Amino acid sequence: MDCKFMLVKNKYKFVYTQKIIVLEDNFAYNIKEDISLFIKELSLYGVILKDLCKSTPSFDTKNLLLNISFSLLEEKTLTSLIKRNRSLPIKSLSEFTDESPRFIKKWENYLIAYYLIISNPQYNNIKNYLNIQATNVDSTENISDESKLNSDSSKDNATSTALTLYDKSQTNNLCTGILLTSNKNKGIILNCYGEFIRIKLLEEPSSRIGLIVSGAKTNSWRLYKYPLSISVFVIIVLSLIYLLLQNQISTTIILEANASLKINVNTMHKVTKVIPKDSNGKEISSNLNLNGKSIDQSLGLILNKGKELNFIEERSTIYIYINGSKLNEKDLSSCETFVKENGIDARINNSGENHNINPK
Repeated sequence: MDCKFMLVKNKYKFVYTQKIIVLEDNFAYNIKEDISLFIKELSLYGVILKDLCKSTPSFDTKNLLLNISFSLLEEKTLTSLIKRNRSLPIKSLSEFTDESPRFIKKWENYLIAYYLIISNPQYNNIKNYLNIQATNVDSTENISDESKLNSDSSKDNATSTALTLYDKSQTNNLCTGILLTSNKNKGIILNCYGEFIRIKLLEEPSSRIGLIVSGAKTNSWRLYKYPLSISVFVIIVLSLIYLLLQNQISTTIILEANASLKINVNTMHKVTKVIPKDSNGKEISSNLNLNGKSIDQSLGLILNKGKELNFIEERSTIYIYINGSKLNEKDLSSCETFVKENGIDARINNSGENHNINPK
């Protein structure tokens, strides 16, 4: 950390104590020009107001960003780099402040905004609106009265009698600040605590840029654009995988018992299709909806339906041929129960492994 910065790291801070601001009669007119220039200058640095609304720094972080911005005024090397490249020298600024490059990069837009407001005399009206105090050893005084934030507005001493009161409380998510831009009933403000906030205007959208306005804090759906896009992408991929697994045949079962049926099974051990191989098989499967059912449940329904139709009789033999992925015992539990209860022999070839089930 640079020694000079270490000494002034906590010199300035935003304060939430009550503040009465005396506004000039032509305050809104004058500040409107400042705002227009400020927005244009931000764009030269690749920053738009919407970027500043995406994330609001905490109180301590905001004060640190403020002090970094003030310190840059005294660092000619860094300021020349900023003005020449229209961006922050992340590495150099990290070394100067002893903050990580990740921290500087995260709050780069706020640093640029604060630096421009503080360094450009054109923005005196905006600077003086901010509730900043310089903390000395023996006293704390409002920075708007200091040389670094002297307003050239003293050329017109006429002020209105209108007073605007601010305090820390913002009940019901209500925010107040200078209107920087508006679109219909939405707007972006800069409050006196140095926060750029997107709000829904309480008044009609005819509110002029530069006026002090209030509104409920709101977030644009665009803030969630990328997380939402990623979520949708993941859902689509998982859905495609599910459909692929659901339709991918891993096992084929041939059942012969005075009726012939072919049963297709997917990788999830669910039946996808039952194909009758003869008229008896067609009669058995005609009223059975087996798609999506488990192998065990499907075999149980087929065997019971075959018995009802007298295609499977006592002491008869059924043959089950399994091709593809080998079935486990629970896939054949219904079949085994049916065979034992009805005195039937079952000859099963489970992917090359012979297994016979005999009646009691």
